[in-house]
Amino acid sequence: TLDTIISEMAKYANYDLLLSSAEITDEILDAVYKRINDINFIIVSSELLTVSQKWQQTLLFKGAIVKSDLDFFEELFFRVPRVALNNNRWLLEYISSRRIRIESFIKRFADIICSLLLMPFCLTIGIIIYLLILVIDKQFPLFVQERVGLKGKTIYIYKFKTMFEGTENVTKMGKFLRKFRLDEFPQIINIFIGDTSFVGPRPLWTKEYEYVNSLIDNHPLRTIVRPGITG
Repeated sequence: TLDTIISEMAKYANYDLLLSSAEITDEILDAVYKRINDINFIIVSSELLTVSQKWQQTLLFKGAIVKSDLDFFEELFFRVPRVALNNNRWLLEYISSRRIRIESFIKRFADIICSLLLMPFCLTIGIIIYLLILVIDKQFPLFVQERVGLKGKTIYIYKFKTMFEGTENVTKMGKFLRKFRLDEFPQIINIFIGDTSFVGPRPLWTKEYEYVNSLIDNHPLRTIVRPGITG
């Protein structure tokens, strides 16, 4: 994680890397202490921060701002490093707090209100799309996909068909619907009944979810928040 951060910081003009080291040696600490007034913040490996050391107290006494590599990685790249998912401290500190914030009563209430307000518009457009698929593509317009929802629960997502039955060929209407994401319109129903939210990680297919779980540790934790349309 630190290596990735260091290589990326070199590309940013607003970051000036003073020095880097994989270990906290007396020489490193002396160099830091001498130039503490020139340093905006210090990035330290999470593993080094979990073990109590005298230098940690000294840095705080000197007014230094210390950031863990995991926190700064997310701040820099707007994503979580994979190694964080194996870090119990990070999981407990951040995932639990985000769950409380994101999965709040206010967010669910907003989903209900917004879906109700959009329902007449979506229903009107949906009926038109429904009829066009019947006439142009000559097949039943709706289909249901099994996905994984909140806390691993199986949910069923409603969508307009964009491919011919039993094939990977996109229909005439499908090309248009996919371009403007209109095939997602029926999911307003999923939002209203609470299967999904407007904002949240896209719900994975059951088989895809099981496959990714075998590759990424703690991947099931993505279902700790309600899945959404926007991703």
